[in-house]
Amino acid sequence: MADVPQLPYRPTVPAVLRRAADRFGDDDYIVLPDRRISFRQAEIASRRLAKELLASGAGKGTRVGIHLPSGPEWAVAFLAVTRIGAIAMPFSTLYRPPELRAAIRAGDVSVLVSAPLLLGKDNETQLEDAISALGRSSPGRLRDPEVPYLRSVRLVGDSTRAWAEPFGIRTEGGEEEIGGVEDRLLRAVEAEVTPADQGVVVFTSGTTADPKAVVHSQGAVLRKTAPTADAALNAIFGGRVLCLMPFFWIGGMQEMLAALHSGAAILTLERLDAAAGLDLGRRERATSVMGNPQTMRSLLGATDLESVIPSLRDLPERPWDGPPSSRGQIPNGIGMTETFGGWNAVRGFECRVVDPVTGDLLGEGAVGEFQVRGYSLMQGLYKHEREEVFTPDGFYATGDLGYTEKGQFYFSARLKDMIKTKGANVAPAEVETVLNRRPEVRVSFVVGLPHEAHGEQVVAGVVAEHGHVLDVEALLEECRVALSPFKVPTDIHVLADTDIPVLASNKPDRRAIATLLATRQSLARRRPV
Repeated sequence: MADVPQLPYRPTVPAVLRRAADRFGDDDYIVLPDRRISFRQAEIASRRLAKELLASGAGKGTRVGIHLPSGPEWAVAFLAVTRIGAIAMPFSTLYRPPELRAAIRAGDVSVLVSAPLLLGKDNETQLEDAISALGRSSPGRLRDPEVPYLRSVRLVGDSTRAWAEPFGIRTEGGEEEIGGVEDRLLRAVEAEVTPADQGVVVFTSGTTADPKAVVHSQGAVLRKTAPTADAALNAIFGGRVLCLMPFFWIGGMQEMLAALHSGAAILTLERLDAAAGLDLGRRERATSVMGNPQTMRSLLGATDLESVIPSLRDLPERPWDGPPSSRGQIPNGIGMTETFGGWNAVRGFECRVVDPVTGDLLGEGAVGEFQVRGYSLMQGLYKHEREEVFTPDGFYATGDLGYTEKGQFYFSARLKDMIKTKGANVAPAEVETVLNRRPEVRVSFVVGLPHEAHGEQVVAGVVAEHGHVLDVEALLEECRVALSPFKVPTDIHVLADTDIPVLASNKPDRRAIATLLATRQSLARRRPV
């Protein structure tokens, strides 16, 4: 089995948090444009909330939903929950009421932490729409068959709702007894938190609309985000990280946790905004910017970050950095929620490429399904038996197709997304790579649509880079030069940024994109010449 990174301290949230407060003290931890919190303040505020949770009956294994935007409140809630051994279940702030209700029920959530306002909108009404019995309940007395385990909802800030319990950020008086819980009892509780305990359950829709609840242990997430790990997170290297990923995503959560190890400051926003992000980065002298590449391009376009934020500095090479493959594909971390971030070439992970039908191992260059295992592979999927999730020898079938060259892995497509046309298979990512290398293309989406003669046809949707106009015929010619004839799109449709539907995880909704392109295709066929 692959190596497990060793830490000079216990890989549990209470141990790492107390160490961070002692070592980094009054240094910035989480910074928003209008407020900030230090490491010491985060420890004190989360200590107070941890005592409140213990006083209310929460403890090891209690499932606590966190429905907050990125910022000090999110961090304090997460730290308070996990330092007592309860399980944090972060929820997307993009959820609509039915999605939130489904997640609360699926996660058996007992306590929900949210806010009266969420991203500037009335969230109390949204919560009442999601939880039908909420308006008729009182604190701690919620009983709703649609969310049968939920007992209380805590809100950050002022609320006039009778059902709301307060959750405040107080950065003094951490040593006070709260609800009969004193420091001595809290420390005794923290001493029973182990690296093997379930720490966080992350709900992800992946690239489809089917939600999964991914279970990670305290030890796994803290080892993966430690400087001794080979995971190449920005915050591992210290400095001041402008984080353009929400904390409820793996990427944002990784940086928030990595900062506890290194003392990095995390500069973030409650909602993504290019101008506000650049202003924050410049004002706070960001040393690096972390974000999903597609989100970064969508937000910032062709902005020269170094000229806007002159304090930026180069980061060390990532484990997966290297030249393009013989097929022109650039290696990346191939990060997954299930592996708590990137696994490609990361120490502590094993990967094999297998035939998705026969399960036979494939050699270098052959495209097959990635199967991975390693120390930060999830413990499992919530409410799924182990045999449903892992192979008998402990590998996880990722559903990602790709190949290996010289020890490096290259992503080709999602298994479910593979296009079958004219008796051959087409990996959408291969066609997208050709389209995306054109400077006028910001992002492309390639899908298979039904075709009477060929089974499926290859169709692309393309979004233009800021300030550019797309020439569809030039894009098709690029594909004809670079790809086999059966891989060349039959049609390319120009899409606007606002046309791209997204899931609650903010990933492109490929099912909805396929439906959109099918509609465009149908309209184009009907249009008179």
